[in-house]
Amino acid sequence: MKMAVNYQQQIPILVKLQEIDSFLADLRNEIERKPLELGELKLRLEEKKKQLDVIQEDIKRIKINIKEKELELKSGEEEVKRLQSQLMQVKTNKEYKSLLMEIEGKKADNSLIEDNILDLMEEVDKKELELNKERDNFKHLEAEYSKEEARIKSEIAKIENQIKDKEKEREEVCSHLDTQLLSIYERLLKNRDGLAIVPVVNDACGGCHLSLRPQIINEIKRKDHLVTCERCSRILYLDE
Repeated sequence: MKMAVNYQQQIPILVKLQEIDSFLADLRNEIERKPLELGELKLRLEEKKKQLDVIQEDIKRIKINIKEKELELKSGEEEVKRLQSQLMQVKTNKEYKSLLMEIEGKKADNSLIEDNILDLMEEVDKKELELNKERDNFKHLEAEYSKEEARIKSEIAKIENQIKDKEKEREEVCSHLDTQLLSIYERLLKNRDGLAIVPVVNDACGGCHLSLRPQIINEIKRKDHLVTCERCSRILYLDE
């Protein structure tokens, strides 16, 4: 024959179990939050990587432009040579002067292209200096990220050990509870956001804050059965 439940003894055990479960919930939430601490640093790392990619693309684009200009210059220089070879073949001063003007014009064009190439080369040098600087910044940021990641992993490991210890303590507490009461508690814990048993606070439910009738409070004081909130169904107790 099953013995009657001693609620006067069991309710404090339920309260202790709730304390453990609330603490466990906090620890598990902390483990979920920990990786988020890397969020801002990871974002900075990703932005820095994008910045490096942009600079590298700029350098690539400028170098392509330099090659195109060099081909244009080569073509211009060959054109000058071709025109110069024609000087010996002209028959009149007018043709000679006209050809000289054309040669000088082409040389001027070539000179502008040379200047343009030099400007582009200077731009490449500046971009490469910027790239080296940003690479160093990226490496430092990467090292900082790795350090923070190791710290967070270490903290998570410590929290996981705390959870293991608390789960052992929970098992011990559960072993002193009536199985039916434990079943009721577990169901409420699951369905009431991790809060199964709550104290009366200012004559109201500590869970949903429903004002309690004096008769309900008197029933709680007697501790001869479980008293639950009429609104949220959580188990009620007096924090004495």
